[in-house]
Amino acid sequence: MSTKQMKAHHRRNKAAPLNGAGTRLDSDTVVIEYPSSGETLWSDRYTLRIAAEVDGYVEAAMDGGPWQACRASDGYWWFDWSGYKPGRHEAAVRLTAADGKIHRGNDVEFRVEFAEIESPKQESVTA
Repeated sequence: MSTKQMKAHHRRNKAAPLNGAGTRLDSDTVVIEYPSSGETLWSDRYTLRIAAEVDGYVEAAMDGGPWQACRASDGYWWFDWSGYKPGRHEAAVRLTAADGKIHRGNDVEFRVEFAEIESPKQESVTA
């Protein structure tokens, strides 16, 4: 798919259908490996690791938001995620194969919690 075709494809496919709508071919074609379902993340930044068995390009969508391009490196696809709030979240992935077919992957539900930093306790001084 040419760059021009990919840009047009992105414009047509802004919202992520997290309810299973759209073309769902083989969920094993593209898989979110990390985070795993039910996992709790403890950071304010996270990178999803995605495995894909078909040539093409991969996109991720967080919490029903727009599809966003992932980057390929070291045999995996990666999606850098930041700026989120604590609570329950859902990640979705899809792969657009070289022939134009869209493969939806597994949706993963997980939690985000931020560790609270304790301030040092001050001892009271009495005279």
